Amino acid sequence: MASLLGIATAFLLTRKSGGYNPPPLSTSGVILGYFHGNNIKDLNSRGVLDSSIFAPYTHVTLQGYSATSKTDATLIPYAGVTPTYIGLCLHYAHAVGCKVLLTLFSGSSAKFLRSIGLSTTLRAQVMSQISTIMKTSYNGEYLDGIDYDIEGEADTATATTNLIRDTRNIIGDSKILTCVGFHYEPNMYGFNLPNIDPSVANLLDYVNLMTYGFGANSNIYHSSYEDSIDSMQRWINFGFPANKLLMGIPFYCEDTAGGSAIVWEDLLKAHPDWDYVNQDTHPATAVTSIRTGLNYSVSGGVLWVGSLALDNQKVQGVHNLGCGGIMIYAVGEDYYGGQLKITNINNQVKTLWE
Repeated sequence: MASLLGIATAFLLTRKSGGYNPPPLSTSGVILGYFHGNNIKDLNSRGVLDSSIFAPYTHVTLQGYSATSKTDATLIPYAGVTPTYIGLCLHYAHAVGCKVLLTLFSGSSAKFLRSIGLSTTLRAQVMSQISTIMKTSYNGEYLDGIDYDIEGEADTATATTNLIRDTRNIIGDSKILTCVGFHYEPNMYGFNLPNIDPSVANLLDYVNLMTYGFGANSNIYHSSYEDSIDSMQRWINFGFPANKLLMGIPFYCEDTAGGSAIVWEDLLKAHPDWDYVNQDTHPATAVTSIRTGLNYSVSGGVLWVGSLALDNQKVQGVHNLGCGGIMIYAVGEDYYGGQLKITNINNQVKTLWE
C-alpha cells in the first residue's frame, strides 16, 4: 500500500489549441477537482481547509454560481461560494500553485443554459457579470478562470458554443476556460451527440468528462474502467483533441440498485476494515455522514465504490489515450483517512506524465 501513497507537487498540461495563444505550460498531467460549496463550508468548519487540500490538484473549480431562471441570467452564489470562502480558497490554492476557477450554471440551473445561451440579451447579462467576477480582488488574489457546468441537457450545442465564444472574448487569452462534458452513450437522455460542439475546442483549455453515474438508472456499475475509456474514446472520435479531455473519477459511491450516493470518506469511516486498495464494490450499507451527522441509507444491492487500484488503471488508460489528465468529483470527499484517493491519483499522474 505504501507505494500508492505520498505527496506530490502540482502540474499542468501544455495547451495545444488553435485560435488563441495561451501562455506556455509544463507537460505534466492535469488533476482538476470540483469543489462543491457545501464541501468548502464543511472542511472550513472542521478546521482543515488549508493548502494541503489543494496541493494534490493543478486546478480546482468552485461550484459555483447558478442562474436565476431561464429568463433571468442573474448569477446567484451557492452557499460556501461567498466572497469570504472564495478568498480563502484562492489564498490556500495559490500558495501551492493550484489554479482556481469558478463554475457557472451549477446544479439545477444547468437546465437554464440552453435558453440563456440562445439569447443575445441574456448572454450579454452573463458576460457583464463574468467581467466583474474576474476583476474582483479577494485580498489581492484573483480567480484564474471560468468553468461551465454543461450536463446532460439535450440540444445545447449551439447555446454552449455561444457562451464559450463570448466568455473567451471577455476573459482573454491568459485566463483558463473549461467546461463539464457529459459521458456520452448513444440515445442517452434524448440526444445522440455530445452537447458541446468540437468547433469550440480551440477556445477551451479542457473538457471535464463526467465518466461516472453510468449506473444511476440501471444495474450497470457507476464508473467502470471500460465505460470510462469508451466515453473518452467517443469524444475523441467526435473530434475533440485528446489532450484537452479529462476523465472524471468520482469520490462518491453509488448503489447500483437505486442510484443512492454515499461519500467515499463516510464509507471508509464506517468500515475501516474495507479493502479500499483492491475492492471496487462493497455490500450495500447505511452510513453516517461526517458532514451532517445524518444517517444515509441505500436501497440494496451492491455499493459501487472504486478502489485505488481501479483509479490507477483509469489514470494509465487516460495516459495511453493521450488525454490531458483527470477530473475529480468532488474535492474533500476523501479527507477522512488522509486524502488517500487524491494522493494516490496524484502519484500515478506524476509517475506517468513526467
